[in-house]
Amino acid sequence: MPQKFKDDTWIYTVITNPGQDENLLGQYDADAEISYIPFFLEKDHATQGLLQLEVERGTRCEVQALLFEDISQTARDNGFLLYLLDETGNVLDKIAPAAEK
Repeated sequence: MPQKFKDDTWIYTVITNPGQDENLLGQYDADAEISYIPFFLEKDHATQGLLQLEVERGTRCEVQALLFEDISQTARDNGFLLYLLDETGNVLDKIAPAAEK
């Protein structure tokens, strides 16, 4: 079921290289040929879901809370969609970031 998120909603996502040259962990959906940023509603879901994501070997990852507005802007600026995932990596919703206000 599609969900609406307010800009000030806290969500959880995966950060690569925390503390130095940090980036949001992006993924590629080969079936849809779409790049996306996975996010979760709960920290423990993000921690469990991280095990289902593709991460380059040797890359340090950390689950962090971000405002939906921040992840949405990053996705929009870099041509990514946002995928809301559950703890098993199942896609619950696909969100196209809104154009800048």
